[in-house]
Amino acid sequence: MDIFQVSYANYKDQVMRKALQIFHAIAPADALTVYGCGNEYGLACTISGADKQDFEATLQDRSTAVQDGSEAQGLARNEASTERDGRTIVAVAPNPAGWKSYYAGAGDQLSPRIVGGGQRIRLSFTGPDTKSVEVQFSEPSELHDGQASYMPVANWGLDDLLDFSAILPASPCAANGTNTGNANKVALGGGLSMLVPAFGDGAWDIDLATVVPVPSSTYSGYFDVDHDTGAVAVSVKPGAAEMALFDLPFEVYFARKIPLGNSLGLFDVDAYKTQWVSERWKLKISVVKASAGAGDVAGWLLAYRKNPQ
Repeated sequence: MDIFQVSYANYKDQVMRKALQIFHAIAPADALTVYGCGNEYGLACTISGADKQDFEATLQDRSTAVQDGSEAQGLARNEASTERDGRTIVAVAPNPAGWKSYYAGAGDQLSPRIVGGGQRIRLSFTGPDTKSVEVQFSEPSELHDGQASYMPVANWGLDDLLDFSAILPASPCAANGTNTGNANKVALGGGLSMLVPAFGDGAWDIDLATVVPVPSSTYSGYFDVDHDTGAVAVSVKPGAAEMALFDLPFEVYFARKIPLGNSLGLFDVDAYKTQWVSERWKLKISVVKASAGAGDVAGWLLAYRKNPQ
């Protein structure tokens, strides 16, 4: 049993229609799968026996039928690994293509750049207290999971709490006084303003190399970000873009008030979905120790990174 796949760097309606016609002609409807992710779309079907032979013949004769200039890659065969009985081996890989797994018990030193040379994820207590630590990576990352250990376990209980959050600093901006800047502010209330692009007639100046992108859950921002490099750019879709800029900081929580009362002295997270993190954000671990006695907390994160060296 083989899997055949057709994919396109950019989706074009006429290309997909032609590909659908080919697949429907040679494979049962229930063997056909349409898939899509970002700007990549395609089709895949599983076939065997006579259908496989027919398809290979069609592949030779009609592979150019779905080409659309430089946009289409044509029909391609995906040589998937298989078990001895022919079953396809499928590997679940939530990391982006080309990104590497990186286990971090410390942040990076930013200048000069030393991966793993920054602040450790560790807190020490002599008694009841509230403490926090912030770490930062020198490139974009995708958080996958992590772990916190606390000891001695006899000095920790259900009223000792852990928070894990991200600090999104305010985007730096400066009034230019001449209305020739590259940004304006739109007041949102409560002292918070959104920064929107201007083109030589703005009251404020921003540097896209230092601004802090904030995801817009409703895609109502004015800026885009390159998830590989972290670079921020003015979007061609103003008011409908992925990222927004603000003049006040935000703190967003991944975990809130997690009790440290496990007799194993361990809080462990194993999540499938990843969370993209800008290199301009800071990751914060906060612990409230209410129990008597000294104690220590240390942790690590599993993050996917493109250049963790």
